[in-house]
Amino acid sequence: MSEYLSFDASVGLIDGIDWGLALSRYFIPLLTFGQWTLSATIVFLLLKCLGGRPRFSTTFSLVAHASVVTLLEAFSSWLILWWRGVSDISSRADLQPAFGLDLWLKTDSEMVAVVLSSLGLFQLWHLALIALGARLLYDLSRQRAALMLLAYYLVTLTASAAFSIAGRWAVESA
Repeated sequence: MSEYLSFDASVGLIDGIDWGLALSRYFIPLLTFGQWTLSATIVFLLLKCLGGRPRFSTTFSLVAHASVVTLLEAFSSWLILWWRGVSDISSRADLQPAFGLDLWLKTDSEMVAVVLSSLGLFQLWHLALIALGARLLYDLSRQRAALMLLAYYLVTLTASAAFSIAGRWAVESA
């Protein structure tokens, strides 16, 4: 079996990329808004549980502004992929450059891989901005901000692991 794509597979991949780019023009903003809404809801509920009096609109703004870091991560990923070139892309995993501990530590366990990838520069920066913003906006103590950050990290890590495992299962069962 060749490690490179055949010509027919390459043409199909390019056609798929064209459709993907056309659809992403409309779906990426919707997905981004949905992700911000879900994240803001989680942060809002955590702040409520900690005895705070948050406003959802302020929490949504906090999450949206902190998500600028994820745009920097996406741009960095694009630069790395552009620098590597098309010839180095042989699987979907090659389309996601590692920025976390998964860069240095390799594992076969899907759960461990999700945890390792969640402990990267951009993810930690994003979490720190949310915690700092919540602390300043809602006058939280350091301990409550840290507790909110830990709970938010665990909830989002669990969701990421679940989606990753579900995605892997869907691909393998297809």
